[in-house]
Amino acid sequence: MSFEPIPEPSASSDYLKINPDEKHRIRIMGTSKDPATFIQGWEAWGNDNKPHREPYEQGQSCPESLKKICRKDEKTKLFWYFTVWHVDDERPMVYEVLQSTIKTAILAYANNPAWGVPCNYVLEIGRTGTGTDTVYTVIAEPPVEPPSKAITDAMTAAAIDMRVIFKKDE
Repeated sequence: MSFEPIPEPSASSDYLKINPDEKHRIRIMGTSKDPATFIQGWEAWGNDNKPHREPYEQGQSCPESLKKICRKDEKTKLFWYFTVWHVDDERPMVYEVLQSTIKTAILAYANNPAWGVPCNYVLEIGRTGTGTDTVYTVIAEPPVEPPSKAITDAMTAAAIDMRVIFKKDE
């Protein structure tokens, strides 16, 4: 007789987090034209150790209500949340970007006519270091082509709606 339990699935999250010395290859599937797939907002962490978020409005500074919630010695942050296709894991995920170095690199590719819309190419996003020594890299990988039907079908089936980020707990 042998003891052979059925293999259990590993715990995984639908949220992409890039840890030190990791690289992830993604396609940005969200677009600012569809708030279900891309949102921008302000985030503050309160003393309750929970994030508090409000939508970003162009030309408006962070709401005072969030500034008051923010923990001492911390600042509110402007974030992007969007849907991505994780190339190596072959699945839809949600990615939050707070770092201006990542935002600036993504915008540089998106605004370059040779690259264009980010869903048409893979971005490798890497991280080295920790704390104040953290460095992020963003590298676009050719070729430039629209995502396959299998990817767009998987994204649709995932039915991710970024707007839930702003729903208040009741």
